[in-house]
Amino acid sequence: MEKVFTEFLHQEFGFETAYHFYLLEKGLKPGMLIVDVPYEKAKKVEESAPEGYETYIKLSEFFRPRGIDRVLAILGLSSKGISAVYITRDNTRVKELESGFNSKMGDSEVVGRFLGYPEEAVEYFATVSDSPAKATEQKVVELIKEGNLSREEAEMLKYVEYVPKASEHRIKKAVERGKRNKQTLESQNGEVYEKILKQIDEYDYPPKVY
Repeated sequence: MEKVFTEFLHQEFGFETAYHFYLLEKGLKPGMLIVDVPYEKAKKVEESAPEGYETYIKLSEFFRPRGIDRVLAILGLSSKGISAVYITRDNTRVKELESGFNSKMGDSEVVGRFLGYPEEAVEYFATVSDSPAKATEQKVVELIKEGNLSREEAEMLKYVEYVPKASEHRIKKAVERGKRNKQTLESQNGEVYEKILKQIDEYDYPPKVY
């Protein structure tokens, strides 16, 4: 059933979403998130999820429909309303997610912990005012230029599901995680896994260093 669901996610949302579910399925992360999903499609994800997986749908505060449109969206009778879909195998994580959203904690911290990202990466993403991904990318380029990171090592970051803190130590830890994720994916049989692997490999990262 997981393979069928992976194929469904690949078709509906693309290779990145399918890859995140693959990591969840293999126990390499405890939760995943699909963002900017019309409510009608979010309900389809919920209905299609394999047995043993918990889903939680949260209507976006910024695109929340009003009046009758909101009622219809909640009933799944309208595509109006943009949602986020959270998927996990552990229902306690759903309870923690709901509790976190109702607390004073920032949403990025709540979501980061649900997804099982390293604590320093969660804090980094929550506290950096400019683009955390851009800062990390610049640090990767710097490490390559200095000879402290090979381009082959940096390419393993394509297989990492979070933005590592912009430090040499944390980036190298993320490289090891990326290697593990890639090796696990390469061991799978099936066309959908081959497609995911190929599409990740084709992603141009890191940027060229001149």
